[in-house]
Amino acid sequence: MPQPLVSVVMPVRNRARWVRRAIESVFAQTYEKLELLVVDDGSTDETPAVLRSYADSLSIFTLPHVGPYRARNYAIERARGDLIAFIDSDDLWFPDKLERQIPLFERRGIGLVFGDAVLVDHSASPPVELATTFFDNAPPSRGQVAARFAYSNFVPLSSVIVRRSCFEDVGGFAPTLSADHVKWFEIALRYELDYVPTPVFAYALHADGISRDICASLRARIEAFAEILTQADGETARLIKHILFNLRLQLALAELRRGKLPRTGYSANPSDNPPFADRVLWLLSFSGYQASLRLRRKVRQIARAL
Repeated sequence: MPQPLVSVVMPVRNRARWVRRAIESVFAQTYEKLELLVVDDGSTDETPAVLRSYADSLSIFTLPHVGPYRARNYAIERARGDLIAFIDSDDLWFPDKLERQIPLFERRGIGLVFGDAVLVDHSASPPVELATTFFDNAPPSRGQVAARFAYSNFVPLSSVIVRRSCFEDVGGFAPTLSADHVKWFEIALRYELDYVPTPVFAYALHADGISRDICASLRARIEAFAEILTQADGETARLIKHILFNLRLQLALAELRRGKLPRTGYSANPSDNPPFADRVLWLLSFSGYQASLRLRRKVRQIARAL
């Protein structure tokens, strides 16, 4: 397989402290046929100065704070590669990331390749690597995996490489929180996914992260999948209804954890027609966060064994 050009896309806003490490991790790749496109999304700190120090090595674009997903779309439109890779400006790729993932594209039906991540808590000083990995919390699947998105988003963004033709086939990111979850699902409806089972990057966790508000993120996913549902039918519509119910359940649990009543956890719309196990899980969400979480896991185990 000839080495394809990989276009690496990185949006950044006010990450002067971290972005240099992220850039250096891209340039340290053992796979050398790549280009790096960085979009400064209206930074007000020293990020522009850091980027200028790499002006001869990467493509820099400046936008007036349009949000990370619009910034990614902007870079993708200007990318030259047949493969598009993503990295957040506070994450860190491992040196052999691309080299390990790209051979998986030799199978023609593969549209997207991802990998595991180690979790690093940057709110600690010094940063602490956690014992669990991303896949410990969200076990992955390969092949035709659209149905798996009903349970979790098991595809960490900074691990993703996608065929440009596949991305263009489904269209760009929506400008909302967690738009990557929706996009990976749309790709999985049409193409197969594959993954590297061991970590390919370090995933930064810190208090001021873009995705810090889990409730807002879940509401955005619910809105996005509800919009897709209006255009879906048959098995795809059934699957999206299942995803919507599980997202509402997750939102109910998240609100319980914050001391709120889980009023948004279930849509009374009869057309949703969620599976019986999901109805049980929703009822369990009223029993308190920790208890409902334990019961939720047990019911999931039983349901999958049936």
